[in-house]
Amino acid sequence: MKKTFRIITAIALAAMIVVLTMSTAFAFTSCTKCGRIFENEADFSTHTKICGVGRNNDPITYYCGYCEAVFQTKELLSAHIDGCKLKPVIPQKGNNNTCPDCLESFDVEAEYNNHIQLCKKVYPCSKCGKEFKSQSAVGLHKIACTFVPSEVRIEISIKNYTESAEIKYGDILVLTAETKNLPSGAYVEWKADGDAVKLEPSADGKTCKVEAVGDGTVKVMARVVDANGNAIKSLTGEEIYAMQTIKVNGNFFQKIISFFKNLFKIDRITVQNLF
Repeated sequence: MKKTFRIITAIALAAMIVVLTMSTAFAFTSCTKCGRIFENEADFSTHTKICGVGRNNDPITYYCGYCEAVFQTKELLSAHIDGCKLKPVIPQKGNNNTCPDCLESFDVEAEYNNHIQLCKKVYPCSKCGKEFKSQSAVGLHKIACTFVPSEVRIEISIKNYTESAEIKYGDILVLTAETKNLPSGAYVEWKADGDAVKLEPSADGKTCKVEAVGDGTVKVMARVVDANGNAIKSLTGEEIYAMQTIKVNGNFFQKIISFFKNLFKIDRITVQNLF
């Protein structure tokens, strides 16, 4: 009797372990919104970004395929879709003179035939510019569109950047701007917030000679501007730039040294290196 009880207990425990294992696996590979099951975590993670499902008990969200409005329940989403302003009007059955692209109706069949040959109305994605034939199609596309605007991808830095560089009176420090994903026509503009230095940028803006002509500390900025000289800003409205602090030693003693360096034609140019 005891042996039989032990066997039954062992079987029950084994079954419980199998059930718990399956339920845990299902929890990680099944979508709590649409119920779809995935064989691996990578596919499941990609799906949740499109389906709008939260992880770690985050609230599930529902997206409108026409205008991308977000709702917490299916009921709210359904109520919204009925009156969504971006939802296209579906032509009534039997109305053969309604343009399937712009939904304009015609009473005269000849006018309708001429119109559909000329109508090329499209709906572009505001993220990547890809065009679609209907607002509903572009709405669904935008949910999964991963295009990143150039304003987000632009990068700029000063080569061999140091927290603070130092130059002596009369010396010239050459700074180099390193950029990534610079749009066509854009270039680097150099500015200083003080008169202790004189800037001489190259024609393409990639390098800038910083000549010490005074005394004090200044900040030299390299910012990205468009072809018209207007600052290119990120999606948050901030300018895209890099900054270098430069200490200028321009005391009387350094000015005397500078005089003799110029007298003996000593090279005064230094390219910024790592210190």
